[in-house]
Amino acid sequence: MRKNPHMGENFRTYLKRELKNPAYRREYELARARLKLQIKIQEAAKRKNLSIRQLAKRMGTSGTQIQRLLDTKSGKDFRLGTLVGISQALGKELVIDFR
Repeated sequence: MRKNPHMGENFRTYLKRELKNPAYRREYELARARLKLQIKIQEAAKRKNLSIRQLAKRMGTSGTQIQRLLDTKSGKDFRLGTLVGISQALGKELVIDFR
């Protein structure tokens, strides 16, 4: 039986090693940014007491479309136009920043 090469390794050590791979790092950063956006949108809608359907109606689209974007398992990317529409529907300014 083959021994698991990751046995006894904690997640942070594993991740640090894996992030040295450029392809893995790119996918990781993309998934991380997508998740942060999804959470921020959901929190902003909640603060405005807006359901997904109400947010979609303000944007002139379907609730299914917005739900698909906010589904953390979908892997669907956000278009800039969609982000602008979401920010307007939430009455928020869209700010994009590089750090």
